[in-house]
Amino acid sequence: MNDQPNSDPQRAAHGAWTPAGETVPPPSEDAVIAAIATVYDPEIPVNIYELGLIYAIEISDDGLVKIEMTLTAPACPSAQELPAQVEAPKTITDPEWLRREIERIREDGIAFDDGELDAEIRCLAAAVHDFTGSVIGAIGVSGPLWRLSLPVLQRHSQAVKEAAASLAHAIGASK
Repeated sequence: MNDQPNSDPQRAAHGAWTPAGETVPPPSEDAVIAAIATVYDPEIPVNIYELGLIYAIEISDDGLVKIEMTLTAPACPSAQELPAQVEAPKTITDPEWLRREIERIREDGIAFDDGELDAEIRCLAAAVHDFTGSVIGAIGVSGPLWRLSLPVLQRHSQAVKEAAASLAHAIGASK
């Protein structure tokens, strides 16, 4: 958990940022519990909150949520697969690296995914803005590695940015 003060005015209170610098309050403990209650133990039809598997929920001022929990049994068959569901091998987990990557994406206007969630898929996307400059969606291209090499994605990035800008203009964005 990063306890450093939020020095980026474009970063919303919950850890995300918007082009207009809006802030969103951190989630409430009730909202976190409601989300946890949608996760069911794979072997019995009871959610993990009702089972008492959650020991502690901590919500920092910047909205980061830390959950301390246990498994139903020491030999739980899900023990090996649960960590992989939380974080993919290429997930950026260092807060400073993530901030730099977000800033790069904001400057370039395009984001690349080189197999982060699925090692066989690459994609790129450009944000679509509304009349206030807020991001309201994205236009992207994705496909298998063997069809979308990084040079191919880079060649098409300008077309994707232009398509996002055209759609934004069509819905009233000034840029």
